[in-house]
Amino acid sequence: MDFPWYAFLTVLSVTWGACIGSFLNVCIYRIPLDLSVSRPGSHCPACKQPIRWYQNIPVLAFLYLRGKCARCGIRISPRYVLVEILTALLFLLAWLKFDMEGGTRLLGLSPGTDVALVPLFWLVIMGLVLGTFVDFEHMIIPDRVT
Repeated sequence: MDFPWYAFLTVLSVTWGACIGSFLNVCIYRIPLDLSVSRPGSHCPACKQPIRWYQNIPVLAFLYLRGKCARCGIRISPRYVLVEILTALLFLLAWLKFDMEGGTRLLGLSPGTDVALVPLFWLVIMGLVLGTFVDFEHMIIPDRVT
């Protein structure tokens, strides 16, 4: 695979990981409280004001807002940015381990086949991050997570 294409897919995997990490934060907060993960949209837990799309960009918005709500100024838990960065890094590691250059021969697959496993590993990563942080924060792992 030529370098520009490989670099694009590498950046894409990190970006996708950060976005998934942002969604996992919603799940970590709402699932143990038996709330919907889709409605209402992202909002400040303190002032309940909706978060605008540009205030919801993974990692960058946290840095831009200096870890505070844009409306009420309440401090946002660093867990949010930690989950986004961790998920982005784990997605990157999965991509690098099973990349189009052949990645690993651990499973005895032909060259180029390993890349088909990347989404499967991303799903496993999502489940593990979700379960870990829900357990860490609430000391439970709900059936909906397992």
